[in-house]
Amino acid sequence: MITGCLSCPFASYCKRFMNNKDEDYKIFEVNAEYQKYRNQATENLLSPKGIEIRVNRSIQNEGAFGSLKQNMEYIRFRRRSMEKVTAEYMLTFLGYNLRKLFRFYSGNLKLSFWTAPDNLQAEMFAKPRAKILAHKAEAKEECQ
Repeated sequence: MITGCLSCPFASYCKRFMNNKDEDYKIFEVNAEYQKYRNQATENLLSPKGIEIRVNRSIQNEGAFGSLKQNMEYIRFRRRSMEKVTAEYMLTFLGYNLRKLFRFYSGNLKLSFWTAPDNLQAEMFAKPRAKILAHKAEAKEECQ
């Protein structure tokens, strides 16, 4: 439990989800296991291997849509209603993936992905700044 909240400049931002905002305390509950898994996921995403996976994922998705539109001249859906469009979408990309698989097995397709250089450093998330939090608190007070 943290006390002395009424004199804190961040009280309105910090207590924005509390029912009674006039109390002079706030209770924090921390799940240690959740924090451990969250930190591990963050480390994995920001590691050089994580950067490599994120770059390749964006390249592969955009390439699939571009190839379907440009090379196969698929520019619009031919069905109406969400169920039929979803089925058409899934069947179209199923065919695209099967075509790619057969080209790979026949030896006509060489897969190349971006690989991270050996000297690539892990990324760092920017720490939240008090000035930004104070600005959010002020904006919240003005709205109320």
